[in-house]
Amino acid sequence: MSGFLNSLRFRLILLVFLAVLPAAGLIIYNGVEDRQNARNNAQEDALRLSSLISLETKQTIQMTRQLLSSLTEFPAVKNRDLQDCSFLLEGIRRIHPFYTALAVADSNGELVCSSNKGQVGINLADRDYVQRALSTRGFTVSDYLVGRLTGKPSLAFAQPIIDRRQQIQGLVVAAIDLSWLVRIASVVELPTGSSMTIIDSKGRALARWPDPEKWIGHSAAETEIGRMAMAGTEGVAETVGMDGVPRLYGYRPLLSDEHGIGFVYVGIPQEIAYAAANRILTRNLIALGAVIVLGLLAAFLFGHVFIMRGVVELVETSKQLADGNLGARTSISSTKGEIGELAAAFDDMASALQQREKERKQAEAEIRRNADRSRLLSDISDEFIRAGLDYAPVLSSIVHRITEWFGDYCFIHLLTDEGNLSEASAAHNPLTTLENVVQPSFSFLSDSETSLLHRVVSNGNPLLIHGKDLQDIPALLDDLSCHDIFIVPMRADEQVVGTLTLIRHQSHAALAVEDESFLQYVADRAAISISNARLVRTIQQLNAELEERVRSRTVQLSLANKELEAFAYSVSHDLRTPLRAIDGFSRILMEKYNGVLDAKGSDYLQRTRAAAQRMAELIDDLLELSRLTRTEMQQTNVDLSVIVHELKMHLQESQPHRAVDFKIQEGLVVLGDERLLRSALENLLGNSWKFTGKQEHAFIEFGMETQQGEPVFLVRDNGAGFDMQYADKLFGAFQRLHSMTEFPGTGIGLAIAQRVMHRHGGSIWAEGAVGRGATFYFKFPGRGET
Repeated sequence: MSGFLNSLRFRLILLVFLAVLPAAGLIIYNGVEDRQNARNNAQEDALRLSSLISLETKQTIQMTRQLLSSLTEFPAVKNRDLQDCSFLLEGIRRIHPFYTALAVADSNGELVCSSNKGQVGINLADRDYVQRALSTRGFTVSDYLVGRLTGKPSLAFAQPIIDRRQQIQGLVVAAIDLSWLVRIASVVELPTGSSMTIIDSKGRALARWPDPEKWIGHSAAETEIGRMAMAGTEGVAETVGMDGVPRLYGYRPLLSDEHGIGFVYVGIPQEIAYAAANRILTRNLIALGAVIVLGLLAAFLFGHVFIMRGVVELVETSKQLADGNLGARTSISSTKGEIGELAAAFDDMASALQQREKERKQAEAEIRRNADRSRLLSDISDEFIRAGLDYAPVLSSIVHRITEWFGDYCFIHLLTDEGNLSEASAAHNPLTTLENVVQPSFSFLSDSETSLLHRVVSNGNPLLIHGKDLQDIPALLDDLSCHDIFIVPMRADEQVVGTLTLIRHQSHAALAVEDESFLQYVADRAAISISNARLVRTIQQLNAELEERVRSRTVQLSLANKELEAFAYSVSHDLRTPLRAIDGFSRILMEKYNGVLDAKGSDYLQRTRAAAQRMAELIDDLLELSRLTRTEMQQTNVDLSVIVHELKMHLQESQPHRAVDFKIQEGLVVLGDERLLRSALENLLGNSWKFTGKQEHAFIEFGMETQQGEPVFLVRDNGAGFDMQYADKLFGAFQRLHSMTEFPGTGIGLAIAQRVMHRHGGSIWAEGAVGRGATFYFKFPGRGET
């Protein structure tokens, strides 16, 4: 027994068994993965179905909102004509049967007409959604309730009726049977065994599929899925619902614009979600068991005959490889079953090891070469830094180093100011005197406009000629055993300033791609050094001409200012005329065709008028900003305190209902242009007045304080404030940190204030925090008598 346990046959059997274990683990792992994927897919399906239900509900609620908004405009509803109003509501209910009731109530909540007979006189004032509609003056949605109009579980809506004096005349209300929400489940086609539940903000079931009559009105707030859904975020979960059945859920808020009516979650049973994954796992485990049995039987019966000999040879070859003989190979044919394949794989491995050893040695040589190249680049870069304006020594050093690195002759030719190639600006040849090589070579390379150097200069691309292409080279180059010629352009700012030429013997290997790139880099780096030196000399020449050019530009600027004034007049006249036409015709359409246009058309016209008026404001502000830079300043003593008092009176007269506490420091006099300073203060105080509009106790201060020994003026308020990370955007033209609906304006005021301060040689800056107000500081050198 001990001998069998130590035998190769037993070990092969054990090996087969152990080899199958990873497959078993892989099957189990894949089974777990399949279940996880099935879980994720089911939850994604549930979340997608929840989104579809939310979208369907949102569309219906939006339709209800639009319907109620439209009803508020009907004369029969506004005038509370019982007969016409009831007739209208009954007709709408016949068209939309999912409405259980449509009614109109007065401002006290008492019904004055209804689509259902016998409901007039019912009072809804105690309903929460009615109270919210009256207080918010907007569209509201109720939680779960039993309809006072219908006696059925319902979802109710209310829309205030606003007259022209912006007073609430009454309400238009509607109720939807909660069975309508159950209908959504059939629309989205829930999978078999799945459930759909819609709950209100308090957790009570508004709709349930299946068994709606069993669950509507029950609370889901105590269930885990109910608590997760009521958290107000979108997500997935694996838990049980009200019926205690484990499911995979997807949940999300049920929204209708900004009005939330609750939450929806869809659950898919676990046994349905995991069914396919469980079938695959069972099938794979059965197949694996059969494979294990057959593998063990084959190993026991045929191990010695078909494996033993091959294993012995593989062991011997392995020993040879271990001794360093990377050329050792097995003699086993690859056609001899698995052992042959193993032997072939073993031989492939040995070949790969042999190849890798070769590649390793080549990589080490390349690393050494790259290190040498890096050192050469570093040395050349240091020479560039030290060269300054005298680049001739650098060029001489370059040709020496390139010759040492690549061999055998290297020349640099620069372009003259006239665009012609000069004779060699730098050259090196360690074997032959330069006089015998440089001039004849240059004559051959550049003897015509179609020569090699001219070709490189004209197209800006490197040129490599070698082998049989050199048969036309003159005898002089043949005597030098020329093998190849490599010419690279010297480029700086996309301009060619010269060429670098390398002539090599046949004894050298061909240039590699990285060698060509290296030579091009060296040539371009030299070109940059040359261009910089030439640029410095050009700047020195230009500086001598700068004074005359400044005088010329001053004259041109004067002419440009006159043209700008003409352009400002054209903008003021030509752009205002079509805007007035747009605004005027839009107003006429609204007044004369109000009964023809629907609510959407009237809204479009109102938006057109608002856009035209806003564009007119932008033109005015743009022109005002332009005038600030052209108007001649009139310097006088200006009492800023008096100007602030006047602006305060104008602001209070514009909105007499507002109570704003002003604190104004008296006697602050400066030397400046009164009209410009009044404009700056008007914009700064106007900003404070606007952004304190939502404060119950608004406060605005104007005064002066000392900062770092200098007087600094300030305008401070306790308004909306701003985030300091956006402080750099405050003074840009048309830059806004708040929406038009929150605070109106064009965003030009602070830009005007900044330009006023700059024209006075001063500056302006701001400090603030969101919700804590803002302080604008400004200073300039002109100080008058206090």
